Amino acid sequence: MKTAIITPVFKKGVAGCVTNYRPISLTCVVSKIMERVISKNILEHLSTNQLLSSDQHGFVSKRSTCTNVLESLNDWSLTIQNGHSVTVAYIDFDKAFDSVSHNKLLYCLHLYGIRGVVQGSGIGPVAFTIFIDGLIKVIGRVRHKM
Repeated sequence: MKTAIITPVFKKGVAGCVTNYRPISLTCVVSKIMERVISKNILEHLSTNQLLSSDQHGFVSKRSTCTNVLESLNDWSLTIQNGHSVTVAYIDFDKAFDSVSHNKLLYCLHLYGIRGVVQGSGIGPVAFTIFIDGLIKVIGRVRHKM
């Protein structure tokens, strides 16, 4: 279960360029099932203990990019209706998922009461959600959606 076959999968662009490939870990079915169980348990832990910000929409049950956009549109409409201006900034996390510092990620997981979890393909999205949830605390007063 600790062994994986790493294979490059073409994303887009020129096929001869190494940066246009994403490494994929091919693991056994038992490992994938275990990762899903762990991921589900982590999400239950976060939900039960209300550890994630309510502005977090990524990989969270009953939340999505659609709920993010709807809440944002509502916030913007109310702000404009009250005579204020709206400034919107988008951050593209496209490549950030693959370049997270593992030490910082493990530290963030530890702060949320999660220990001994190795990042895997099934756990990665939940772990990244925890990692970027800290941004909400950093940006503080600014109205935001993640």
